[in-house]
Amino acid sequence: MYIMATDTHSLLDVTQAVAILPVSRPKLLDMAKRGQIPFIRIGNKFYFERSEVEKVRQYGTLPKQSPVISEGV
Repeated sequence: MYIMATDTHSLLDVTQAVAILPVSRPKLLDMAKRGQIPFIRIGNKFYFERSEVEKVRQYGTLPKQSPVISEGV
């Protein structure tokens, strides 16, 4: 799962993300490859949106999003 970041200051590299999360570097990369945390890959480097890393830290995983309900269809 890839993300589009609007502010490069909100991106964390693997080392920075691991410092926030209680997981190892290999575990974080595995989570990214399994789609459990969104990431941006540039070459062989992974970057993570700070807000998504904070959600994983808070909830233990990304919270499931509610389905979008359209009114007046």
